[in-house]
Amino acid sequence: MPATDLVDLGQALCVLSNPQVTAPDTIFRNIRELRRLTESLGLSRTHIASGPLAAIASIPTLNNRPNGTAVAQIQAYLGAISATAYDEVTGLSIVRTTNVQVADEFADLASRLPLNATQSTLIEEAVSAFRASAFRACMVMTWNGIYDYIRQWVFDTQLSAFNGSLTTEYVRRNGTPVYAPIQDYDDFLTGKPSERTVIDTCYHANIFGERLRDELRQLLRRRNDSAHATNRMPDATQALAYAHDLLDIATGRPFV
Repeated sequence: MPATDLVDLGQALCVLSNPQVTAPDTIFRNIRELRRLTESLGLSRTHIASGPLAAIASIPTLNNRPNGTAVAQIQAYLGAISATAYDEVTGLSIVRTTNVQVADEFADLASRLPLNATQSTLIEEAVSAFRASAFRACMVMTWNGIYDYIRQWVFDTQLSAFNGSLTTEYVRRNGTPVYAPIQDYDDFLTGKPSERTVIDTCYHANIFGERLRDELRQLLRRRNDSAHATNRMPDATQALAYAHDLLDIATGRPFV
């Protein structure tokens, strides 16, 4: 929300709230400006409230100023318009300020993990998305960053057990493994095995237990809901809770 537009909006409201000292052409010009600004700023309720004011076709005058009846009419409209504008602007400011503050807390929590450069970039993108109220994107990027952290830990510390389970739990009818053993970390990035398969393989290999497997499966499903076209629209509270759940897992056993 540009600060200059808010100043212009305040000026238009100030002019219109004192119609008794304003020429009709100036009043009409400020009505048009009010309508333009409420639309561009996304103040939908204020834009609707200003509709009756914009519908005024003519202003009866006395000495080139609105007469008493016209002044009373304009001021009656301005009361509701100004109250609605104040409520909308204040509400938006509170939400955005809160999002910035919460995003900073989120970033601080993530900074406690020994993330590599790729993971740090993913989490930074998640934090930026949260600040911008893009909560679906925030959840997707949070999963990507923390899942990569977990998968890197598996590669660095549990690769032998992981490969043993990967090549024995998933076999074709002829007995050959579906997946080749992971040799380099980039082998994970081909999509085979999938994220779900990696989680299940860790469980089969006793790298972590059933409870953690189920938690990661649920978090993966929520990531998928956010990544694809669905009717589910997470809010700030849900996105933050999702991030906390993943961070709690990454900072707990067996990863630390």
